[in-house]
Amino acid sequence: MKKTTKKFLFISVAFVVLYIEMKVIARGKSEDNTIDDDNIYLSTDEKEKSIYENIIKPALDQMFSFGGLIALSPLYLLISLAVYLDDPGTVFFTQKRVGKNGHFFMLHKYRSMKMETPHDIPTHLLTEPDQYITRVGKILRRTSLDELPQIWDIFRGKMSVIGPRPALWNQEDLIEERNKYGANEIVPGLTGLAQIKGRDKLFISDKAKIDGEYTANLHKGGMTALRQDVTCLLRTIVSVWQHDGIIEGGTGAIDSKDDFSKSIITDMEQDQLNVKGGENIRKTSERLVREKKETKSHILIISQYFYPETFRINDMAVEWVKRGHRVTVLTGIPNYPIGKFYRGYDYIHRRSETWNGIQIIRIPLIPRGSSSFGLIVNYFSFVVSGWLWKMTADIHADIVFTYGVSPMTQALIGCWYSGKYHIPHFLYVQDLWPENVETVTGIHNKTIIKPIDSMVAYIYEHSSQIFATSRSFVQRIIKRGVDKNKVHYWPQYAEDFYRPLDRETVRMEAKKESLVHLIPEDDTFNIIFTGNIGTAQGLDILPKVAESLKDSYRNIRFIIVGEGRYQNKLEAEIKIRRVEASFIIIPRQPAEIIPCLLSCCDAAFLSFNKSRLWEMTIPAKLQSYMACGMPIIAAAQGETKTVIDEAGCGICCKNGDVEALAEAIQELQSADLKQMGQNSRMYAEKHYKKSVIMDEMEEFLN
Repeated sequence: MKKTTKKFLFISVAFVVLYIEMKVIARGKSEDNTIDDDNIYLSTDEKEKSIYENIIKPALDQMFSFGGLIALSPLYLLISLAVYLDDPGTVFFTQKRVGKNGHFFMLHKYRSMKMETPHDIPTHLLTEPDQYITRVGKILRRTSLDELPQIWDIFRGKMSVIGPRPALWNQEDLIEERNKYGANEIVPGLTGLAQIKGRDKLFISDKAKIDGEYTANLHKGGMTALRQDVTCLLRTIVSVWQHDGIIEGGTGAIDSKDDFSKSIITDMEQDQLNVKGGENIRKTSERLVREKKETKSHILIISQYFYPETFRINDMAVEWVKRGHRVTVLTGIPNYPIGKFYRGYDYIHRRSETWNGIQIIRIPLIPRGSSSFGLIVNYFSFVVSGWLWKMTADIHADIVFTYGVSPMTQALIGCWYSGKYHIPHFLYVQDLWPENVETVTGIHNKTIIKPIDSMVAYIYEHSSQIFATSRSFVQRIIKRGVDKNKVHYWPQYAEDFYRPLDRETVRMEAKKESLVHLIPEDDTFNIIFTGNIGTAQGLDILPKVAESLKDSYRNIRFIIVGEGRYQNKLEAEIKIRRVEASFIIIPRQPAEIIPCLLSCCDAAFLSFNKSRLWEMTIPAKLQSYMACGMPIIAAAQGETKTVIDEAGCGICCKNGDVEALAEAIQELQSADLKQMGQNSRMYAEKHYKKSVIMDEMEEFLN
């Protein structure tokens, strides 16, 4: 390898290491998590971003800010020395400003006022305010060099090179005007379109309108956005060269620089600044703060799966919004269970969206695919993305709630986030690890299982409260040495749309293309299964049972609604055993459609592979079946059998026992199905009522 190449590689590695070190320092210096307390400007609405806004612009900001910090480091040193020698004291000062989506952040500047400047009097009320500006400060203000430390704010992601200038935290009139044009939803800038079209000579309404114009062009993306940013940058350079300084806080208050000394806003007056009608603003702010305090907690949900993927956490999040909580969800790009991204979702599009009042943040992951290796990569990619997100996240929640279906690895993100901001972490355990890994994969090697077990111990230790879907789960978690006072039984419920429907009414009102017509109206006994078609569900028993019941006095038909990794093998097994006439397979459907399909069948089926783990598990579909008043046939033992037997709503047999399941189906055909259905519904109302279960969680959230 040539010396030149080696030198280039060495320099490249050095810069990468330096960049990482600076990023670590930046995150260590991030704002205190209380900075947004009583913040009345927070917003969760975010429009879909263009490629330029979402990827290119942030990348350019990082490149220019990192390069600027390195290239200008000698100038930083000289200015810092000059500021200190001119008036000994702090070199920098920070000022609370309004950032993206209304979040507060601390903006950095060089100090240009003397240390003796009164802290409780705005500059324009001081007698001869010019006397308080340092000699170096006058130069810095005139040349705008006092703004140079904001390159650091760009590097740490709080600002951009180009964008609306960040408003002072109590500059209510400007903030509200910008809200009209959506200008508060983007990252503020070092300079912007309003700065080159009049700066602080503009009235507030005009400035906000120009900021809105910039925001609209930015959302368009492409050459429109790029051309706008380049124009702003070049014209700003010319403006600075002509010493056309910026008058912070003077928006709409002055028309020229004749009275410069009377319009300067002091570095240290952020707590007493009265931009316009001070007393009215104070009273309005107090009122808005009181209104905001009436809202409940800000809940950050960590769940690798979320809408449009059909998991119960979707309904839980909506319910929390209805109860007055602010909800943000950190999730992945939807790909469950089919293994590829849903249409309309990818690494660029719909990475951030609002659904039913819930802010959804989608971090990158590798789709699960159809192989075991793909599933492992999928699990780990979400955790890695979550760790990177945690490092840069500027969301300040009150509580983290991890929806603990597999993989348990996702709970690490909740632990890290709660540790960073010192807030409670609630873990909802629906799959036990490492037991789930051993059962599903068949791997029992201690070299692999022990690190997973250690990870689970770490997660339990760093969870403030742990909730489990079955009493067996609670006991197993406590046996690991977890404090029993923080482990609670919290069963799943069925969404409100799961309810008994009249079969004749459903068929009569269904359109011709409706899926219910795929289920024939004949004397066949229809047994329906809904959900993920995976190996854990033990559906391989059904083709064998169908084969054994071929000659039964009444035909049996299995309706399978769903998709999953085992689907191809299931369909192949059905063909091998020549029982195609006994099966109808319907693709995955929205959860709201399931009650209609259930109503057209005689009984609902659920099963597991034979395992001690599944005996401790209560599957979510059990509550859904029962809420719809369905008789249940189950190849399951343990907790599931206990519930079905207590309710008197069906028949259970051992997992994987073909003969026993065939006999149970025949027994069910002659049973009082109407009474079983009523028992199902009554048990669900008594034990799994949504309002009661959510009220229990509300006590913990409050």
